[in-house]
Amino acid sequence: MLDILGFIIKLIFGCLLGGICKYDKKESFNEITSIFTGAMIGAIGTISTSFSLSLNIDNYSVLLGFMIISSIFTLKIILDQNNEEIGIRELFSLIVGWFVGVGNILHAIILTIFLIFFLIRFSENKEDDLDNI
Repeated sequence: MLDILGFIIKLIFGCLLGGICKYDKKESFNEITSIFTGAMIGAIGTISTSFSLSLNIDNYSVLLGFMIISSIFTLKIILDQNNEEIGIRELFSLIVGWFVGVGNILHAIILTIFLIFFLIRFSENKEDDLDNI
């Protein structure tokens, strides 16, 4: 019973942090779709790693690697259906989902904060460079 509650909590955190990673304040038209796509990507990463770790087998590393590769292919299929390209936000949403699925929720929160800081600084520097041209 506690395992399913832990999985639900991981899934909620994976969706929440994935949506935060994909959020872009400059993109007002597709804001909800973008956040939902990020949440879905985070959930895929969380489910893939959490499922492979929940099985009680001796050598789960092969299954974990297979699930990570399959989540990358699933990400590619989802983004192809939405006519989007794989970018840094999508990859970070997936990586944060993997961290949450493994059980490192605190590491995933720190990684999300780092991503937000990195993207804010990168976008400010990019705008400054474009203004100087």
